[in-house]
Amino acid sequence: MADLLNEQEQVDAIKRWWKQYGNWLMTVIIIILLGLWGYRFWQNHEQKVAMVTAAGYEQLLVDIQQNNLPDMQAQANQLMSSYPHSIYASLAALILAQTQVQQNQLSQAATTLQWVMQNGRDDSTITIAKIRLGRILLAESQPQQALDTLMGIEHHPLADMVRGDAYVALKQYTPAKKAYQTALGELAVSDPMYQLVQMKGANLPQ
Repeated sequence: MADLLNEQEQVDAIKRWWKQYGNWLMTVIIIILLGLWGYRFWQNHEQKVAMVTAAGYEQLLVDIQQNNLPDMQAQANQLMSSYPHSIYASLAALILAQTQVQQNQLSQAATTLQWVMQNGRDDSTITIAKIRLGRILLAESQPQQALDTLMGIEHHPLADMVRGDAYVALKQYTPAKKAYQTALGELAVSDPMYQLVQMKGANLPQ
């Protein structure tokens, strides 16, 4: 009889606990299950995006090899519009900007590079976009805008070389010399760019 009473007490205790905490427990379980489902859905979505964008980028490279610029540009624009935060979209935009520069479409190239800076999620591609935009701004006689674009980029010889060129255009030779010296310190002596930067520094007005 005592055992039966103890069992009944346990059942009653469980019922009281469930009445007090049951709804809360079910809510927690539902939240956990929804979180797991959401995470798996996100993983599957990311894998799908990676596969689609990689295939699109590979096709873009094929178009370049075949000198098929219209299809290459269309593929780049497709990646940029449909998957703006994908690394492949940023890489496609960099290639698109390069072809625009080759066609002397500097304004369009600048817009494309600004798109990378605004939508990119990879620091290295954003840095490349800023440096290339800086070169375009220099070509369009906007050295101060080039310097503004390069703000925040440190320990990058290409950025420092463009900074030096921008200061030269502004006739600010002391900071130009410093920028070139910084670039030299970041380059190996065997690097072909080393001699170019060295020559730029040596040709500064005294």
